[in-house]
Amino acid sequence: MCSDTKRLARNTILLYILVFSSQILNVITIPYQTRVLGPSVYGIVGFIVGLMGLVTIVLDFGFLLSATKEVSENRDDVRILNKVLTSVSCVKLILLITVFFAIIPVGCLTEDSRRHMGLLLLYCSAYAVNAFLPDYVYRGLEDMKIVTLRTVGVRVFFTVLVFVFLKGPETVFVLPLLLLIGNAVAVAFSYLDLWRRYGVRFVRVGFVDIRDAMKDSAPFFLSRSAASAYQALNVVILGAVLPGQASVGFYSAAEKFLGLARSASSPIADSLYPYMVRNKDYRLCVRVLLASAPVLLIFGIVLFLFADPICAFAFGEEYRDAGVLLRCLLPAILVIFPTYIVCFPILVPMGLSQQANRSSVLGAIIQLALLAALFASDAFSAVSLCIAASISEVAVFAYRLGAMLRHRGRMQQL
Repeated sequence: MCSDTKRLARNTILLYILVFSSQILNVITIPYQTRVLGPSVYGIVGFIVGLMGLVTIVLDFGFLLSATKEVSENRDDVRILNKVLTSVSCVKLILLITVFFAIIPVGCLTEDSRRHMGLLLLYCSAYAVNAFLPDYVYRGLEDMKIVTLRTVGVRVFFTVLVFVFLKGPETVFVLPLLLLIGNAVAVAFSYLDLWRRYGVRFVRVGFVDIRDAMKDSAPFFLSRSAASAYQALNVVILGAVLPGQASVGFYSAAEKFLGLARSASSPIADSLYPYMVRNKDYRLCVRVLLASAPVLLIFGIVLFLFADPICAFAFGEEYRDAGVLLRCLLPAILVIFPTYIVCFPILVPMGLSQQANRSSVLGAIIQLALLAALFASDAFSAVSLCIAASISEVAVFAYRLGAMLRHRGRMQQL
């Protein structure tokens, strides 16, 4: 158990470095982007990046859970690892073709998005390449060191180039182009490393292998897509209803804090998941939740009191008005971490995967119902959208926490 705990801690730290390398570099470049591009053009970028959130959901297809689990269970069998890598990549290739056929009509929804079709396709290409990063293999092997260092190094290099080549709204294409090149280099490094160190490579697989990979991952995809889809749809809907308005840029800026909360939570939840499947150490998860409570409370108070100057400092003085949106998103931000921990790391080992999946569907239903009510009452705005997002996130957490408490007798190690 001691060895497993050390491996869990190391894997969690490396996952944090991998995830936050992107977030930290965004924090460095976003203030520059917002000032150089201005609220209107940055709003277009925010709209497209929000749409790419949906693309990421489809291309991931839940493999970060299903494939990681299979790799962890068969880490000593290279033959099975080869089959997993190839089958997952084949499924993603099929999904990628589907996405590109679907993205064009979506990009034609508004006149503003039609003018930026090239930007949309370039962003789509960058996110598509990144989807083929085989991090599920490294997570299952619990060896994130090499892929983390190489990926971070590539990201840092191409982030520096943003300051060199992004000079105004007319050079906005620099952002997705550098992202595309950086992702391609990182993915190439990862496949080469898997082959050299583990002997894991692409092999010939049959239709049955590809079908089984898709079938095994489908439940995880449905659960995560239900949760992520309504989150990613927010900025897409706002951009479609209020195209070109500064409020879209304000929302995109405020939502960065919500994304930061998810990025801070996912490495712990993702590394706990395979550990909990093997060890069912519920006491550890409860300690994590209790330790995080005072930190979240202090963070919430500071963010509520100083939302306006924080937004002005992070994004520029013209984004000070985004503070009101950040306050409306605060309940959602504060429940992200506990809802991540309660979901797959706790509910699935307890045998409550159905409840975990239902909670995501519940959140999607509540969000859609609230949006319908806002449109029907002509009350849709950036502020009301943020309030609806907070209500949905809190409802998901309440459902998951309630399921855990109702079935706490299954947590035998407490």
